[in-house]
Amino acid sequence: MNVRTKRLFLLAVVIAGLYIYTISKYGPPPTHVHNDTDPDTSPQDEVIIVLGHTLHPDGMPTRIIKDRVLAAKDVYTALRSKLHHPLILFSGKGKPNREEYTEAAAMRDLALYEKIKQDDIMTDPDSTNTAQNAVFSAKLLEEKSIEEATIVTSDFHVLRSQYIFQTVFPSYIKLKFIGAPTEEEYRTRQLEKERSLFKNAQEDLQALGVLDEAEAYGYHPFRNLPRWKMIERELEADVRDGELVIPTKKDKHNKLAMVDYGSNYGYFSAHLAQKLPEGTVISVEGEAYKEYDGAAAFHRKKIDELQLKNNILCKTRVQPPAFASLVESKQVYRYQLCLSVFHWFDMNTMEEFEQALSNHLSNAQTTFIELPEAMVYMGSEGQHAWKRVNVWFAGRDEVTIIQEVAAKYHMGKVSVKTLGALVHDNNTVRKVLRVDVHDNAHRVGVDVDAVLEAYGCTVKIG
Repeated sequence: MNVRTKRLFLLAVVIAGLYIYTISKYGPPPTHVHNDTDPDTSPQDEVIIVLGHTLHPDGMPTRIIKDRVLAAKDVYTALRSKLHHPLILFSGKGKPNREEYTEAAAMRDLALYEKIKQDDIMTDPDSTNTAQNAVFSAKLLEEKSIEEATIVTSDFHVLRSQYIFQTVFPSYIKLKFIGAPTEEEYRTRQLEKERSLFKNAQEDLQALGVLDEAEAYGYHPFRNLPRWKMIERELEADVRDGELVIPTKKDKHNKLAMVDYGSNYGYFSAHLAQKLPEGTVISVEGEAYKEYDGAAAFHRKKIDELQLKNNILCKTRVQPPAFASLVESKQVYRYQLCLSVFHWFDMNTMEEFEQALSNHLSNAQTTFIELPEAMVYMGSEGQHAWKRVNVWFAGRDEVTIIQEVAAKYHMGKVSVKTLGALVHDNNTVRKVLRVDVHDNAHRVGVDVDAVLEAYGCTVKIG
């Protein structure tokens, strides 16, 4: 044995001796050490909420239930692969007399069969509708100080789930919605049922005290809070993601100018002005269309009551040439709201509609817009300008229209996000969309005096 080999042998003996001594004195090392790469040892940081659906009469889960659980498993697995520690909440009692085996229990058992950890599962076996699901879930997230949730349901139920959950949940909580796909024939039947269930959802939210009559005002009061919550959540996300930079000072070229078309007795304008006090909100009041008397007076009272210094009320009747004028003078708002208003503008042909829509969307970096429901109107639905809407839409849905307009008029990268939908008084279901014209991000800026002149305000307050 040479010298080098002897030294290595002696070193091995010393290390072995130290190991034996350590074991005898302190015991064996732990088999599981907490570290930042093991999701099981970290606090739960996101909730996956899986909404229930009817069971078979014998209590067995339906295909709908199974697909929702599998979709939830995919989300769960993906989050764990990114070192998150998700909690899955299965929610739903089912029929009021079902006590022994609930929808939540059926989904839990399926999840356990799919090897989801029991410690990562909770059930809400008492909720009998989606509104109750949302209220229970919101309390759970608050108790656990969790600020992210993914709601898993079926594709036909996503719009109503968005409406309910965004109304119930605080705006700072990040929400994602996933719809497990269903067969086309079944989905078509369910979507028609959803129309009536939207009204039930509003009643359920009122019964739970989520929609407060004392706080409701505007053209269609109980539609306003849900729509504002959808928009507010997007504003919160923009701030959180660095997409909205609050200017430190105001100049003539206002970088945080916003406009609210048909401002609904000031409901959205007032909320927007309070949410972003550093910005300027121009409100184009819809009373000029002779449908709602007293809207401007009510709005003015609201401005005084809330002491809003950043809300300008403009009484006028905006028409499509105003949008073209803003494009020509390169006025670009940071945000604009056009909720259930666009069909009031005078446009007769598809070409006029598409040109006006292109100009309108080009007037802002981000537009929140609500168009009439995409359907073929027969005249009995109570939809304003229904014949013209049929011409404008030509069988297309809202998202397709915006995408085709963006391509036709070379608007660059344009993204469309569906925030949810609400039932209108005429029983149509209107989607609230967020449209971003990405090339406008570096063009944002408005000369407030110039745009007021373009609108031709007969009365200007603020």
